[in-house]
This record gives sequence, structure tokens and C-alpha cells, in this order.
Amino acid sequence: MAVRTPPRDALAADRAAAGWIRSHTGDPPALGRWLAVALVVYRLAQLPPGARGAFAHAVATGRRSVRAGQVPAAGGPECRPAPVCAPVCAPVCAPVCAPVCAPVCAATDGPRSARQVRARPPVPWRPTRRPADAHVVGEIVPPGMTVHHPASLYHGPALEAAPEAPLPPAVVAGLRMWGRHGRRALTRAVRQEAAQMEDAGACHLAYSALEALRALGGSGRRGGALAAQQARVARRLGASDRALALYAAAARGAARHGDRALTARVRVGVGAVLLQRGQFAAARAAFVEALALASAASASAGSAHHGLLLTATATGNLDLAFAHGRAAYRATAADPMARADLLVTLGRLLHSTGRDRPALRAFAASLRLAAVPPRRGLVWRARALRAQALRGAVSAAACAGDELAAARYARALALAFPGRRSALPLAAHAWIDAAVAHLGRGDPHRATRALARARCATGAPADDACAVGAPATPRLAAACPDEARSRRASSPRPAETRRSRAVTARAPLRLC
Repeated sequence: MAVRTPPRDALAADRAAAGWIRSHTGDPPALGRWLAVALVVYRLAQLPPGARGAFAHAVATGRRSVRAGQVPAAGGPECRPAPVCAPVCAPVCAPVCAPVCAPVCAATDGPRSARQVRARPPVPWRPTRRPADAHVVGEIVPPGMTVHHPASLYHGPALEAAPEAPLPPAVVAGLRMWGRHGRRALTRAVRQEAAQMEDAGACHLAYSALEALRALGGSGRRGGALAAQQARVARRLGASDRALALYAAAARGAARHGDRALTARVRVGVGAVLLQRGQFAAARAAFVEALALASAASASAGSAHHGLLLTATATGNLDLAFAHGRAAYRATAADPMARADLLVTLGRLLHSTGRDRPALRAFAASLRLAAVPPRRGLVWRARALRAQALRGAVSAAACAGDELAAARYARALALAFPGRRSALPLAAHAWIDAAVAHLGRGDPHRATRALARARCATGAPADDACAVGAPATPRLAAACPDEARSRRASSPRPAETRRSRAVTARAPLRLC
């Protein structure tokens, strides 16, 4: 399986897309570590299977260069000894001409005799050897490669401003014990890092890392779980056809091993893709099938009930939606982040039906759950949930008439997510949501007051703020003609602002 998404291109795509968190806080501080992980796995997938062990051990031990004249023997990872000219060539031309010099010197040293070949049969590379015994050629581990400069692992132009971040200890441990168990440990560590990339909005980089990890030969249950996780990232990127193909591969792996839990997770993911496509009947059937396969208290059962809640809401059956919401709340007792996500969905449903006080309580409960220090790897997901809960709480409190609570939540949102120059702050988006809700309930006066607060939250001139966010809907523009007139008179907003506005308006649908 070829890796079609190099990490460099994936990082550029993520920076252009402006994800949920990154559009308001800039690049995450862990971006250098994630890039290092993606580059190492991508380079491993590009190598022949016989050279992966030596490369993994060289990266794990932090070797800065390789000795000239040591090339892998044909037909396996066992390496020939250094030729006679290695002491002369190595100090002079190792950084420059190792790929050219090594084959020539090896040829002058002469082939080994048949008796030597019979006496020393090739043995597989083992991680218990000393680092000096990991003989690799310069074109496998580029000269000057270090763990602290991961950009040098990529063949081609170096990344601009390559981050200097060490690899996570779990990834280093998996590389150090390369083999059956080491590959399992490396897969587990990279999957955790990819989940953090996805939660922080670096979905292209996460997709590239998972694609390279699957190319390393993941099969069985591990390969099915990898395909399901990559399908979820593809779904968030909007590649629904690719997501369905990956879910089909995961379903085949789960059926081969009789894994009902993985099959239930796959059905939840397929239902989420169909829900995004607007195929509500097929999505409901997939969620019901997942419920039949999953145990009552599993994460897949909670995700299936959550999906049925969204399906019932889309079809207008609010009683069924609230029933599935209660069932999902009971099923997510062991997962605070899943319960916080569910409470945000319930709060939005209550707010859209005019029940502002219960919606405010749901958003407040979600904030309390997301504020609990999450376990390692869920920091960015908790941050995204806090952003959604605070934004919904501002709108619900404003519509409930509690201006003091709305101002308090808006201040907390502005402090936690101040925004960047090219993106409207989330606090302004929250007040615009409140204005749209007021207008939908026939109260243009309170909608205008909410728009004034949105202008204050931007910290920009009134005309510029209205040009970005005031006429969020045609009804809002009709109710506020001054804002619409100022928007027409102002200059068009930049493309990155429109893109970040479109991305931040959608909540990340995780579900599985």
C-alpha cells in the first residue's frame, strides 16, 4: 500500500484549512512533536521491509549519521562488514558521497566466498544488538539526521522553520524494540498521537500518519482499528467516499476475527457518514444495527444513541430525540468527554426549541465535565468541547434574559479563545448566534443589542465587525438594515476569514 499523503503536504493543508481550535489559537504547541511522529512513520513506510529495523533503531538511539561503506546485503537485513577503505573514506566523504562511495568500495572489497556464505547464514535484525551493529546506508538514514530535526527524515526540500521537538517516549520505545511487539507498541503510540492531531484540527497530518502506519503491514484486529480511525479522520475532512471505503476494510477485518465491538464501531462510523450526506433512513438503520452489536455500557452504544438523537432531530421527531438523549447519557457514564459532547448536543436541541433555561444548565454541566483534567491525549478534545459549550451558553443565557450570565460566559470565551487576526473571535460568534435566535423569535430590538455586543467583542471598528458577522442570515440583514448597508459599503473580507468562519460554525462530529 503506497502512502499518498506526505507529512509536509499534509501540514501545509492543515495550515490552510484553519481547523476548529487552530483558527483561534494558532498552531498548537505540540505541532512539532506531531510532525516528527508523522515523518518517522512516513519514512518507515517508504523503506523496504528489510531495512526498517535498522532505521527504527537508529532513530530511537538518536544516531546523527551513518558510517560509509556499510550496505545491506541482498536478500535480507544482514549487513556485510565495512570494506578496507572505510577508515579513509568515512571521515572525508561520509556526509556527502556515502550513497555513491559505499557500493564502489563494497565491490572493490570483493564478494564473499560460498564457504563464507554457508558459514554465516543471514539472520534477522534484532533490537538487542548494539547501536554500532545497525549497519545502514546513507540513503536510508540521511547523514546528519537527528531526532531533534525531523525535517531531515523527508527526502526532498526541507520544511520551512522545521520544529525542533523530540519524539514522544512511547514512540521511541516502540522504535527501539522493533519487531512483533515493538510494532504493536509503535502502532498504539502513533494512534494516540493521531487522535490528538485530529482533536486539535490537524486532520490532514493525522490522516498522513495513519495512512503510513497502515502501510507498515497492520492486519487483523489492529489493522481494522487503524482503518476505522483513519476513516473517522477522512469523514471529518469531508472525504465521505474514502471514509466508506476505509470502513468497509475495517468491517472485513472485524468479520474475519469475529470482533463484534469493532463491527459496532464501524456501523456507528458508517451511520455518521450517511447522516452527513443527509440519508437519514440509512443512517438510522446503521445506528440501530450498531446498538444490536454493542454492549449496553460500551462507548459504541453511547455513540449509536447519540447518532439516533441527531437523526431524530433532523427528521423533526423531538420526543424520540430526547429519549435517545437520555439513553446516551446513561451509556456514557464512564466517559466524561463523550458525556460532555452529548450535553452540548442536548443543549443546542433545547435552545433551538425555546427551552433556554434547561439548555443553559446542559451547557454548564458540559463545561464542568470538560474542565476536569482529562487523561493524557484528550486535552485538545476537552478544549474543543469547552469552546462549544461556552458559545452555546452565551446564546442560551442571552435568550433567557440573564444578561449577567451571558456577559460572564462571553468574557470566559474571549479569555480562553482570543482569536487571531484572520478569524473572528468565538465570543463575537456567540453573540451573533444570540442575535439570530432573538430574531427568529421576533425580537429585533434584542437582536440589535446582541449585535452591539458582538461588535465590542471583536475590538474592531463597527463597520468592519458588521461586515464580518452581522448579517449571518437574510432575516438578520432584513431586521438590521444599517448593518447590511455597512456590509455592502465595506471591502470584502479575506478568503481565510470566510474559510475559518465556515469551519468554526460546524461542531466536530466524533461519535466513534
